[in-house]
Amino acid sequence: MTITEQKIGGYSGVNAPGVLNLYVIDRKEVLSVLDPARHRIPGGAVSVVPAGGVVLNRGAMITKMKFPPLQCSYIQTMERTDGGLISKPVIEFQVPASRKDLIDFYNVHYQKQFVCLVEDANRQAYIMGNEERGLRMQLSQSVNSVNTHLITFSGSFANPSFLLETSAAGLVLADHFRDTDFSIDFSLDFNA
Repeated sequence: MTITEQKIGGYSGVNAPGVLNLYVIDRKEVLSVLDPARHRIPGGAVSVVPAGGVVLNRGAMITKMKFPPLQCSYIQTMERTDGGLISKPVIEFQVPASRKDLIDFYNVHYQKQFVCLVEDANRQAYIMGNEERGLRMQLSQSVNSVNTHLITFSGSFANPSFLLETSAAGLVLADHFRDTDFSIDFSLDFNA
């Protein structure tokens, strides 16, 4: 008898919770996401976008949002339907107090679709969306015992979110987007 063994999982070391950084790019600024579902690469992993596999228009603006521990979450649900597998990623975070700049940002950009890159506390990076379809932004405001804004980026895709190949130091976006400067502060301004 011949068998083939496949191992999944096992000990992985530290598993820190939460999203540290979120990078938001207008879908129209993305020329290509070399995802493994549409672009088969010989010897490439079936769930990983290779380094340099995200191509943007020259001068494209990227908004970096940096979060304290456990203030931003990323959840992906997979659902089997009659039309096939559907992936539903959701990124959400709360911003305390009433913020005019946040409301202005939403009012200017609410019709856009975004390609989102999430870097978790383990320095793993995930990419959602591509040049054809992106995530939509939603804004909720609550004035109760505390005032907050809840920002959500969500979408529905035929493919799951993909890992973005990173270095040992984690996601080094300068390696992926060489012509882009990034802020180190939380900002919702595309010109930050």
